[in-house]
Amino acid sequence: MIQLIKRMIFAWRYKRAVARACKYAKLYGRKYYVLYMGGKLKVVPKRNICELIHHHRFRK
Repeated sequence: MIQLIKRMIFAWRYKRAVARACKYAKLYGRKYYVLYMGGKLKVVPKRNICELIHHHRFRK
């Protein structure tokens, strides 16, 4: 039962993050991604992700 509640809360937070990413994409004209970083969902522009990949912050 607890796992179900946790998954429902995560799904709700994920939906909100995706909606925020879509809103930012329309507003600023860039692609935005939802990443799970540091135990939280973060909305990050693709441009910043490319810079992080260039600086080897992500594994292949």
